[in-house]
Amino acid sequence: MTMYASNAGKSGGEFFTPADVSELLTRLGTIGKTEINKVYDPACGSGSLLLKAEKILGKDAVRNGFYGQEQQPLKMQRKLLMQLLKLSSPSLTEVVSA
Repeated sequence: MTMYASNAGKSGGEFFTPADVSELLTRLGTIGKTEINKVYDPACGSGSLLLKAEKILGKDAVRNGFYGQEQQPLKMQRKLLMQLLKLSSPSLTEVVSA
């Protein structure tokens, strides 16, 4: 991750999750499952993992929604804006400030 971040995605010691990593995490976490309880990202940043999970699983396969937590308010604002721009499903609405 550090080698990847040296080229892109690193800003002030913070990292974003590359799309391929988000997809891999989603697929590994749902092997053999057609339905899951919820999706949670404890450091959601811009929300890329939550958005990728929704795209791969579909909102109907997640019974209790998508949840993200972020310590920095600016990142939460960016996540909400990203949702609006991508016209994400209303199921991606729960964002908790740490």
